[in-house]
Amino acid sequence: LRFPNGERVEVHANVVYFEDMTFAQQLDVVKHADVLVGVHGAGLTHVSWMRHDSMLIEIVPPQYTSRVHFEFMAQWRGVHYFKHLLPSNSMRGGQSYHVDPDALKNAIQPRLCRLARTKYQQPGAPKQLMAPAQARELDAALTAASTNDNDIAVPTTNANKKKNDEAPPEVPSQPPPEVLMREQERDRNDKGKYIQELLPEPPRQWPSATDKKLAVIVPFRDSQSKTSQGLNRTANLYQMVEYMNKFLRDRGRENFKIIVVEQTEGKLFNKGGLFNAGFHIVQNEFDYMVLHDVDQLPESPENMYEYDESPVHLCSASSQFGYRMAYRTMVGGAMKLTMEHYRTIRGYSNFYYGWGQEDDDFYYRLEAHGFAPVKRLDSSKGRYKALFHPRVMDLDVTPVFLRGTKHLRAFITTASAMPAARSNPGQAQWLAKADADLDADGYKSAMFKVLKKTTDDPPGCERYLVDLLFPNMPATLDDVEQEFVDQANAMKKKRRRL
Repeated sequence: LRFPNGERVEVHANVVYFEDMTFAQQLDVVKHADVLVGVHGAGLTHVSWMRHDSMLIEIVPPQYTSRVHFEFMAQWRGVHYFKHLLPSNSMRGGQSYHVDPDALKNAIQPRLCRLARTKYQQPGAPKQLMAPAQARELDAALTAASTNDNDIAVPTTNANKKKNDEAPPEVPSQPPPEVLMREQERDRNDKGKYIQELLPEPPRQWPSATDKKLAVIVPFRDSQSKTSQGLNRTANLYQMVEYMNKFLRDRGRENFKIIVVEQTEGKLFNKGGLFNAGFHIVQNEFDYMVLHDVDQLPESPENMYEYDESPVHLCSASSQFGYRMAYRTMVGGAMKLTMEHYRTIRGYSNFYYGWGQEDDDFYYRLEAHGFAPVKRLDSSKGRYKALFHPRVMDLDVTPVFLRGTKHLRAFITTASAMPAARSNPGQAQWLAKADADLDADGYKSAMFKVLKKTTDDPPGCERYLVDLLFPNMPATLDDVEQEFVDQANAMKKKRRRL
């Protein structure tokens, strides 16, 4: 392989079969590898023994795109990670897959270049990793690495290094893209957690920022009750707030504020109610907002979070779902809209408790008011990293979830008929009742009290502790009508049998 100036570099690639090696031999191979490439499977747990400056490249068959445990293990270990997705036609019967070597090389080559340049720039990095002359050529070629036909490789030896390579590298005319590796320490109850995150690289120049003011509203609760996906959220919150402050400023956003709306304990979590409370807090100060989950971080430098005249779903390709849309009506993760958009669709429903369905209801509110199909960022710009937190299983077979399902189905029928009814004078009375029902279950009917406001926990946000005051709020997952308790018990028994 060669650099654009024609200089050739040698890359050592070894194919190993772990099943033919002792465990000690396997670990010896892994700990000395700069890059480990393998198909999705248990063997990739060896990432636990990789060096912190190395990279894991996971080849993922189409049916496993939503499985992200090796990505999380790499993040925990501090190892660079790249996922190479195989196309749907790659299966060759049974569990055999065809991997196009050219497609794999073209996909991973720019990542290997960045890995080499990053390691060379780290203080104390071994000098044999990359000679300065090679580093200069790499910097000049990075921006074209994924589009031109020049081969660029990660050098792994200095055997052919020339004496004049020891001269200080020249400063390139254009500064190379930044790859910023942060190691941040956050703790809860004095228990330290180390989280490493690869920050996206900002483009060279940004369009001038508008004077529109942005509010990023984050519903939040760190709960150990296992009645929602609320475990370990304080660590997520600290990482998200710091990350988003830098991300937005790097994109030319100056008039923004992160608003964390935290629900008190005692009743089931109500995400929609918290979004509505957040809207009331910010509606007179800001022009538009992004309704943002605490565990989703934007990765693409082209995701600008700019003002838009239409509602836009930003989080269209989360790592939680293999960087693909999970389902057609998905609008969760990060949804951008103006204050007037939110008023038009009456905000979120306050009906859903625990986990799930409030985002689906929100989609149909958008559809009912003429915003369908919902505008989305394409998958290259809408990439989001899902932060790790423990997952609670079987929340979709709880009595409160089944009650929400019944309510959602009835609302879908109504919402789907509303666009046609708006152009039919004979449907005016029906439409007025449907609009009145939305008024009765949305931001206008939000009931809450702000108990506390802080501006330094974490730094970079305003955090509001609110007490939701809706009548008959369930305190447990089975604190609903008996019919839903019976349905949930039957579904759990069937699931256990399966």
